[in-house]
Amino acid sequence: MHALGINARNVLGIAPRNDAAGIGLARDKVATKARLEESGVPVPETYGLIGDMWGLERLGPALVRPAVIKPAAGAGGGGVLLLEPEGDAFRTPSGRRMSLEEVMRHGAEILHGGFTYGGADRILIEERLDPHPDVARLHGAGIADVRVIYIDGCRALSMLRMPTVQSDGKANLHQGGVAAPVDDGGCLGPVFDGRGHAPHHPDGVRVEGQRLPDWDELLAVSGDAARVFPLGYSGIDLVLTSRGPVVLEVNARPGLAIQNVHRKSLWPWL
Repeated sequence: MHALGINARNVLGIAPRNDAAGIGLARDKVATKARLEESGVPVPETYGLIGDMWGLERLGPALVRPAVIKPAAGAGGGGVLLLEPEGDAFRTPSGRRMSLEEVMRHGAEILHGGFTYGGADRILIEERLDPHPDVARLHGAGIADVRVIYIDGCRALSMLRMPTVQSDGKANLHQGGVAAPVDDGGCLGPVFDGRGHAPHHPDGVRVEGQRLPDWDELLAVSGDAARVFPLGYSGIDLVLTSRGPVVLEVNARPGLAIQNVHRKSLWPWL
């Protein structure tokens, strides 16, 4: 496999297709959600948006139900917390217990730009999506997502990213998650853990050969998201929920690990 590298992706893939305005829009998760919602693309409900330290006192009231807090301009899953209220504290998918004080400290780190390139950030608080049961049984606690790469309006490669015990509910590969390739019919291939491929999820369930539910609907929603966004090269991240596909975010510089997951290069689409 002659894999597409970072420099080639940037110079030959992204530079001629994604302008600064489109990249800036994709980097801002709040603006991304607004663009998608205006176009009728399903996105998670927003519980709150905190832009300064004075607003941290609103974190507790916003977390009275299962929720996700994330940097509004973060990348790669850094700074994302999946929380479920438990008495006067919170529990993450791995079972870690966090006090409100700890969550607020994490929020302060987001505000100070600890997970963001180039400056301060905002805290985005969203509903914690209810994954489709046929997907949830493949990986246990946490939320899996599907990434679909679009180049010049054409769908290139797709993968299912799954959380592990190690990743604490997050599906990003460099946060400890794993991924499986998805073929054109929604069928899953072997699981890639960053080192090699295996039929099973590292926490035990066989993934290879399973078919994702609502695959045609997911492709329709991801295609809608790609069409309404001003990017010629994008990665659309979606969650298959019990109510259908929901778009999490749009990436203007999607990573290249999907080539290792598929054991295929992205060169043919360039």
